[in-house]
Amino acid sequence: MQIVDGKGEWKKRELVGFGIEGKVLGIIGYGRIGREVARQALANGMKVIVYEKDPKARRENSLPVVFVDKLEELLSKSDIITIHVPLTDETRVMIGKRELNMVKEGAYLINTARGGVDKEALLKALENGGLAGVALDVFYHQPPLTDNSSGELARNEKVIASPHSIAQTKEALRRKGESALKIIKEYLGKA
Repeated sequence: MQIVDGKGEWKKRELVGFGIEGKVLGIIGYGRIGREVARQALANGMKVIVYEKDPKARRENSLPVVFVDKLEELLSKSDIITIHVPLTDETRVMIGKRELNMVKEGAYLINTARGGVDKEALLKALENGGLAGVALDVFYHQPPLTDNSSGELARNEKVIASPHSIAQTKEALRRKGESALKIIKEYLGKA
């Protein structure tokens, strides 16, 4: 959404925010990133529920989050749902039409994980008003405009789309370069 329209007029009244304090954040996947998201959400006054199949995540957890055994419970109780799972055959399309129909009306979905959501079902959930909005950092086809339904998602007014750019900071790029240099030095040292 643009904050200035084509006539150069400021569009303040059209932009209404969504406070997160007291809201329920549902985290799917509780690895390193999921735990960090939980920590930050808790610091901002959110309640956090987690769906994670690995029992080790529960044993090693030190944060005041609530674990649920069923994905359906997380979907129906969360104001915001965020996905943090690796791409596997099991997670490729873990959120489809059935799951989106269980989502609390007016909820928001954030997907920064590879795959995870059926894009056609997601478009329908946005059209029928079940989802208030979606934020996507990954698409099945990148750039998304090369694929019809991914392009529709990227252009949808209820979607915030970013080009999978989490590691595009000066600091992250420097760390990647340093890591690559270390690997090369180690390899050459062994040759």
